[in-house]
Amino acid sequence: DYHESVRLQIREFEFHPDTPDPVLELYMKEVKDLLNVALNSLPPRSRQIFIMSRFQGLKNTEIANQLNISVRTVESQLYQALKHIKKHLKDYFPLIGLLFNLQ
Repeated sequence: DYHESVRLQIREFEFHPDTPDPVLELYMKEVKDLLNVALNSLPPRSRQIFIMSRFQGLKNTEIANQLNISVRTVESQLYQALKHIKKHLKDYFPLIGLLFNLQ
């Protein structure tokens, strides 16, 4: 299956990071573009929380403190954002999940 083939390519790439793989690079560009479209279609607050969590590595309590909202609101917004992204990227999700820890 195609996704398993990509997973194997990623594992190989991890073991040989100095070896460029044009197919994987093209796939990664496509995935990043689709992820950006999905992120940009989120409500601003959800997008901000998702970026703080997944790209900046902040904990839910840190996000809540910075935005002056409850931890429960952060959790709820993250859940909604993940649901939205999964819906828009369902064909690519196995790879995206590995890359961005979206499970």
